Amino acid sequence: MMSIGGVATMAMRLSDIILGNLLGLAALGLYSRASSISVLIFDNIYGAITRVLFVQLSTDFREKGILRDTFLRGFEMITALIWPLLIGLAVLSRPVVYIVYGEKWLGAALPLSFLMIAQFIVICFGMNWELFVLRYETARQVRFEAIRAIVGVIAFTCGCFFSISAAAAGRIAEAIFGFILYHPHMNRMAGTEPGELVRILGNSMLLTLAAVFPSLALMLSTGWSQLTSPILIAGAVLLGIALWMGVLVRQKHPLLDEMRIIADKFRSKIFPRRFTPRIS
Repeated sequence: MMSIGGVATMAMRLSDIILGNLLGLAALGLYSRASSISVLIFDNIYGAITRVLFVQLSTDFREKGILRDTFLRGFEMITALIWPLLIGLAVLSRPVVYIVYGEKWLGAALPLSFLMIAQFIVICFGMNWELFVLRYETARQVRFEAIRAIVGVIAFTCGCFFSISAAAAGRIAEAIFGFILYHPHMNRMAGTEPGELVRILGNSMLLTLAAVFPSLALMLSTGWSQLTSPILIAGAVLLGIALWMGVLVRQKHPLLDEMRIIADKFRSKIFPRRFTPRIS
């Protein structure tokens, strides 16, 4: 398990060294800014969700010997929640970087978009670590991660000969290779039927398109300008959320059940029920 994480970390650090040597420290600074934003989102949202799901998957596997139901429900909620966020940030990267960090960091916007797309693809074979651990196949995953790291460093290095944006595009190539490597094992380890994961990905793609369409239309109309009004951006995001919610309801998505639970908990905190004594 330490080797799985260590291989990925070593590959990232080696990639930073290669980029710094080929493109200079200024380019490394811009790429590091984009990379830190993508890692922050991925770790704080995806990482937090999968830590909870791993506990439930472990319990199910220990008590029932079955992973399918919890895995499918978790995978469906993860893609429905994180995919729109990733692609939305990819679309709005220029105004977001401009507003948050200033004009001098605009060079990080396009690499950030590419890194978000790479993470979008990575989510397609998400929760693989949990499955390999529970199925006692960590040795196989070490080999997979070593191969993926080698391919990723090569793709990243090739991109570094052109620009930091091309280097970030190398992460997309790495993610596609990872999908090809991992996806054939997902159904086997999770115990799912062929086509179930594809159905989930299709539903989540519809949710993503609904959520991102207003922002995409806005950026196309403004020529992808970083000077796009924050008010217009906020309006597009809110409209996207409304469309996303509409599709969730239409699909009768399991994420709605989780949202109702959270809403009920908040409601009980804000409006606690008063004790009414029974009169006999």
